[in-house]
Amino acid sequence: MSDANLMPLGQASPIELDGTPTEARLFDDSFVSSLNGGEVSDVEEDLDCVDPSEVLEYKVISKDRVVLGLKRDAEIFFKGCLQIKVLKGEISTQGYRIGPQDQYSSIYSPRGHSLLSISATNNTNSVDDFESRLTSEGVSESDLPDSDVICITKKLSEPWMDYLKRSLKKSDKINLFGRDATPKDDDTRWSGLELCLDVTLYRPKVMQTKLWRQGEEWDLALTNISIVRGGGGQPRLVATGGKGVGKSSFARWMTNCLIQETGEVLFLDLDPGQKEFGLPGYLTLALLDKPLLGPNFCHQQTKWEKSIYFGDINISNNPGRYISCVSELLTISDEFSGPMVVNTMGWCQGLGALINTDVIRLCQPTTVVQLLSRFPKKNYPRSLSSDYVSTTNSSWRKSPRNLSYTLLEFQAVPERRWAKDMRSQDSWGIPEPKVLRDIQMLSWFGKRGGIRDLPVYSIHFSKVCLSVSHERVPAHALLAALAFNPVDLCVAKQSAIRRPKQSEDYSILNTSPVTESIGTGIVRGVDKDKRLIYVATDVEEEMLKQVNCLVGGSLCLPSGLLSKQKVPSPYLDPEPSDNPLDLPWQRNKKYGQFSH
Repeated sequence: MSDANLMPLGQASPIELDGTPTEARLFDDSFVSSLNGGEVSDVEEDLDCVDPSEVLEYKVISKDRVVLGLKRDAEIFFKGCLQIKVLKGEISTQGYRIGPQDQYSSIYSPRGHSLLSISATNNTNSVDDFESRLTSEGVSESDLPDSDVICITKKLSEPWMDYLKRSLKKSDKINLFGRDATPKDDDTRWSGLELCLDVTLYRPKVMQTKLWRQGEEWDLALTNISIVRGGGGQPRLVATGGKGVGKSSFARWMTNCLIQETGEVLFLDLDPGQKEFGLPGYLTLALLDKPLLGPNFCHQQTKWEKSIYFGDINISNNPGRYISCVSELLTISDEFSGPMVVNTMGWCQGLGALINTDVIRLCQPTTVVQLLSRFPKKNYPRSLSSDYVSTTNSSWRKSPRNLSYTLLEFQAVPERRWAKDMRSQDSWGIPEPKVLRDIQMLSWFGKRGGIRDLPVYSIHFSKVCLSVSHERVPAHALLAALAFNPVDLCVAKQSAIRRPKQSEDYSILNTSPVTESIGTGIVRGVDKDKRLIYVATDVEEEMLKQVNCLVGGSLCLPSGLLSKQKVPSPYLDPEPSDNPLDLPWQRNKKYGQFSH
């Protein structure tokens, strides 16, 4: 490749911009917010941003690969997703440092979330095996810019992203990952890079959005964890604060830092609504050995996960059950001796404050981080010091416990200057929690091949008990309540099961079990004549043989997914059909445990 394709600073790109958006945008087309008439305002996030032209060089080396060159301490933000491999130097993203390595790292920076950056660190002396890395990538030294940090970036496209895009209902569709249209007055010097990788570089002079920022004081929490580890203790950090104060960003940053130091981190996810791992309605304990380089719906597979089905996104509907689920997960966590990060719910007023007081008592943390907003309604009524949490009667269970931990109070970062109150929104984010939950659910199904590709199993009525966790449902209506909805697959204690009068009917539970989940399924159909329930799930068949209970909750399939199904009813039509969505894949002659 000739030197003409090298992109020096300030020179036009060799690839022309076609100017056509990659898809119809139902949200804002570009980074420029509709606020302030589309003009960039003085926002807190942009004060120390520099234009890419000052720190970045690039060269397109194939239709989907680009060589990036960054100056020392440079930082570039982008919207989209990409794969990156460091050839020289070191970069950092969301607190995780990436040096020269053989494999690519995937970074996800979608719309609706604070944009992630690629930052060149001070460690620019890594030159071991530089030539062999160049050879393995088919890159010659003539392709390289004269920069402190050199990386190879590739376009990232995964099947679950296409599934998510197809399955969102029309009114919720946004261009999560693809390149956005740039402002008309912007030059095209970066169009070659953006077209090749299908991303948009952030230019502070003409664009406005939310950027991911590390808090100035966050390193204090990492220092505190190191002190606990140095003393032979097991670090347990609980992140607290109201909705939108950066609690999840802090928890991911802390997790990435600890993975870098210890190799593994236990993550306790106690927010059933906007979850970090798994599906909404669950509380999850996950062992992580890979960094979190994106928002919740982009996370890669964890080393293992243990979940308990709470069954609701509104904790106020059943505080006692929520506390029991937290307690059960903490019992499971006792088997792990490494550091643990706990992400709590963002409800910090009234009953929410009482419940989170009990959560802190149950976790017995070594460190509590309390993120403070300038909006009073986003904050707890008072500081969550160990003395206060140990002795206060302002809790749900009124069970004081002697605690001794370090309380660190950090300011929320960043909060926009133009926001007059906590309800202020801009066109960049996704303010509807339901849309966020739909995105998370569709991503979860997409990573499993989609709902249509899940194997379908059958179970006889007599071998299963049914329950709905979030409200009372008459026994005769349970099948209708569960039909074509997600259900938790678990094992109920025999002593808790109420047997039917007719041996061929299903059993019920007075109270939904608080027990470890075996997996999630979808009730695809019910054959009342054969007394069979058909469940689609990715759980292995050997594990399904243990299941004796299906538990439903408030969780429903996204409406965009339902509108694309060709099933006229979740109950199976008695007429023969070749469509596996209308009829079971196989008619089972032998009843018993789940059978395919």
